[in-house]
Amino acid sequence: PRHVEPGSDDAGEVAARKLARLVAIGKPRQPQAEAWADNIGKLVQQLHVEQGVVGVVVNRVASARSIAASLSAAGEDVAMLTGRMRPHERVDAERRARQWADPQRDDADAKRVFVVATQSIEVGADFSFDGLITEASPYSSLRQRFGRLDRRGRRSAAGTPAPALIVGVASALAQGPDPVYGNAMKAMWDALKDTFGEHQFDVGPRS
Repeated sequence: PRHVEPGSDDAGEVAARKLARLVAIGKPRQPQAEAWADNIGKLVQQLHVEQGVVGVVVNRVASARSIAASLSAAGEDVAMLTGRMRPHERVDAERRARQWADPQRDDADAKRVFVVATQSIEVGADFSFDGLITEASPYSSLRQRFGRLDRRGRRSAAGTPAPALIVGVASALAQGPDPVYGNAMKAMWDALKDTFGEHQFDVGPRS
């Protein structure tokens, strides 16, 4: 393991606590995008993040579009990032997302904004979210997504660990092997549910 100097930003990142819990939404035969549209408002309320940047990371482009449309219709500021965007649209969305979720930003007087994305955000993005809503996915994907939650550990150091919701969409969990993740997504969801149930648990680097 690499050496980390006490008091450095890296030390805060490594020591950060981040608190997650599981939430199930939708019905077994309900389209995933529809389940997200019906429930995203309730999920935002449950996250309890009134200021700063909320990341919403899902496994399907249709789900991301549905969430972005629902949040925008509710008057929220949204930047959406998926792998199927037109180049000029993605450049503009990335610019806004990087400005909002810059790990070095000054959080004073920050209003709430949303970055909605698919798993394309997992690699190479230096974003820091104040709260995270993530669809259930395999361990490696969840770890990447949690790495963008309170990326510098500042909320944890201040005694207010960043919150996260891990969302299980009923129709996705009931359909059998996932087209992208195979059986790993449901296996991860079942393991977390068996271990933690409805209780909060730490998903920070040392958890």
